[in-house]
Amino acid sequence: MTTAVVPITSGSLWRGPADVIAVGFYLIGVVPMFGLTQLEFGVTGGKRNARSQMALHAVSNAYFFTLQGLASLLYFNVRF
Repeated sequence: MTTAVVPITSGSLWRGPADVIAVGFYLIGVVPMFGLTQLEFGVTGGKRNARSQMALHAVSNAYFFTLQGLASLLYFNVRF
């Protein structure tokens, strides 16, 4: 975070609101990845059966890839 977000904000290198939103989506992508890590290490979902854990894993992956897809669309295609 200190090598990507802070220099951009301190140097005023944003090209517009789309950059701010895109970087926000990239950073929000940490949330489902943190959940996936907890699920894989057994911190969460310990009492679920294998099928239920797989469903939770699929939902977390879908959430992550949706956020990253939105971020890349905003970053590469939208210019204000």
